[in-house]
Amino acid sequence: MRFKILYILFLIAAIFYPNLHLPLGVTPRNIMTVVMLVVCIVEDKKLFFDKWFGIFIIFVFGYVMSANMTGYETTVLRYLIGFYLVGYVGYWSTIILCKKYNGSELIINTFIILGLLDVVVTIGQYYNISLLTNIPQYLNIGVGDEFLEVMEEGEEALGLNLPGLMAHPVYNGYFIGVVGILSLYYLKDGISFIRLVPWGLSVISSFMVQQRGPFYILLIISFYVIFKTIGRKGGKYKVFWQLLLIVVVPIIISLLASFLLGGSSRFSKGMDSTGRENIYRNTLSFIENNFIWGGYTKLRREGNGAPHNLFLNAWVYGGFLGFLAIVWLTLKQFIMIIRLVLKSSVMLNYAFIICGMAFIGFTLNSLLHNSGIVTGDIIIWTLWGICVSNVSGFRKVNTLST
Repeated sequence: MRFKILYILFLIAAIFYPNLHLPLGVTPRNIMTVVMLVVCIVEDKKLFFDKWFGIFIIFVFGYVMSANMTGYETTVLRYLIGFYLVGYVGYWSTIILCKKYNGSELIINTFIILGLLDVVVTIGQYYNISLLTNIPQYLNIGVGDEFLEVMEEGEEALGLNLPGLMAHPVYNGYFIGVVGILSLYYLKDGISFIRLVPWGLSVISSFMVQQRGPFYILLIISFYVIFKTIGRKGGKYKVFWQLLLIVVVPIIISLLASFLLGGSSRFSKGMDSTGRENIYRNTLSFIENNFIWGGYTKLRREGNGAPHNLFLNAWVYGGFLGFLAIVWLTLKQFIMIIRLVLKSSVMLNYAFIICGMAFIGFTLNSLLHNSGIVTGDIIIWTLWGICVSNVSGFRKVNTLST
C-alpha cells in the first residue's frame, strides 16, 4: 500500500507541479522524484536498466555531448535531473507497480480520475464558470496570463487554448487525449452507454482545449479501439454493430467537419495559422549548419522557435547520435505495439491495447509538438512501463489461445 500511495503522489507532483517552486528552488516534482527513486532502490535492491531505456541512454549521452560541444554545458544538470531522471523513475516505478503489485488498473484509474478533474476545470474555463476556473488557484497550479485576461472580461473561451490544470494548454491537449483513450479501458467487459461517459467527456473537453492534433488523434484511435472491442465483445450481433459503426462514423465526421470548419474556433483556421512551416524550415537550416552536434539551447538563443516535431527535436537536443537513437527506439516501440495489437488475442489483455494505443497517440502528437520521449516526459514513460509490464502476460495468453 505504501508503494501505491507514494507512486500516486509522485505522478500528481510530476504532472501537475513541475513549476511550483518551494524554498531553495525545489519543486514538488523534484522532491517526489527523489523519494520515489529511493523507494524503487529499496524495492529492487539495485538500479534498474533494460534494453528500452538503454537505447534512450544513448540519446541522453548525445544530449550531453551536444550541450558541451555547443558551449551550453551549464544546462546539462538541469535537464538530467529535472527531465530525464523523472522519466527514468517514472518508468522504473511503473514497472515495479505493475509487476510486483499488479498495478496496471490502478495507474489507468488514477489517470482517468485526475483527467476527469482536469476535464471539469477545462469545461469550466470554456464557459468561464468562476467556481471551476478558480480550482487551479486553490491547488497552487499556475495558469497563463493570456487566459486569465480573457476570463476577467467575462468572455467564453472559443478560439482560445485552455490550460485546464496544466501549466500550458498544449500539454493539456496531450493529457486529455491520453485520458480519453485510457477511458476506453472501461469497455473491457463490453460496451454500454455508462461506460462511455468518461470517454465522451474527454472528447468534449479535448475539443474545448482547441488543440487540433490531439483531438483528431483521439477520435481516430477511439474508433479503432471501439471497432476492435465490438469484434471481441459484441456477441452474435458484433458484425451488425461493426457495420453500423462504419456507416455512422463517416456521417458524424461529415457533420463534425462542417461544424469545426465553419465556426470561429481554432479548428476553422487550418494548419496554416500554426507557423510550423517556418519553424520546420528554420530548424532544418539550423541542423544543416550543426549536423553532428545539434544544440537545443543554441537554436533557441539564435531566436528560433522550438522544433515542434519529435525527430527534429531529437536531432537538435542530441545531435546526429541522439537522432538515430530516438528513431531506433520509436520504431522498435511502434513495431512491438502494432504487431501485438493486430493479433485478435490482444483483447484478452485489455490494459496492453489501451495503454499501447495511448502511447501511440501521445507519440503521434509529439510529431506536431515538443513534449515527448525526447524531453523525458513522465506520461510517455509511464504508458511504456505499463506496455512492457503487460507484454509477458499477453504472450502467455497468446500462447494458450493458439
